[in-house]
Amino acid sequence: MTSISVSKATHEVMTTERVSALTNMAQKDSALISQLDKEISDAGAQANDLRARGMVSKALELEESVSSRAAAQRAQALARLNAGSLEIAHIKSGVAKASSLTPLLAQFLCLGFAMSLEIVPALILAGVRSSGRSSTGVVASEAIETPSLGIEATGLPEGVTETPETPKTGETLPDSNAEILKTLVAQAKTLAPGTPVRLKEFAKNSRIGNLRAGEIFRKAETLGVIKKTTIGYVAA
Repeated sequence: MTSISVSKATHEVMTTERVSALTNMAQKDSALISQLDKEISDAGAQANDLRARGMVSKALELEESVSSRAAAQRAQALARLNAGSLEIAHIKSGVAKASSLTPLLAQFLCLGFAMSLEIVPALILAGVRSSGRSSTGVVASEAIETPSLGIEATGLPEGVTETPETPKTGETLPDSNAEILKTLVAQAKTLAPGTPVRLKEFAKNSRIGNLRAGEIFRKAETLGVIKKTTIGYVAA
């Protein structure tokens, strides 16, 4: 705001001085034109007097010399007057436009510019933060939707991996877990105590999955025909 006021004051001083100089020059040119007109008039009177005395040639010489010199100077003065008038009009119109910017309006313009310097960077920063949060949310949702391999393996005995379960058909599988459990119990009774009973091998022979075999082994353990140790299931 201070710089605007200083610039405006400087402009007013410069234009005022220029207008004053042009006005003084116009006054001098106006006085010169009046003087030249008087010289032409006086020369005409003298030429008439010379003609009255019979000096026609001298009268013509006087009129030509004075009129040619005065006409040239008069034309130059008129040109300066016209140029000065146009420049004064241009300066005054510029001053009028500049004066239309009131101090209150200048303050509002400065305030708006200052606010834009603070608001625009804040909006850009907020947009960047929002974009970063959206990207984080997408990554998190993808991680939640992706199934975990560790979850599927929960419930299997240590050292046992999942074996794809053979599709159930009437020719390949017994009717229920009860029949498979009977087979496991019968097999365990034929083994000496402490003999390993391989869950994976039993699942393969019974053509069932490891998860289903694990459930049957736990039921057999509750019946006391097998027991679980650090090395796996063994006959009881």
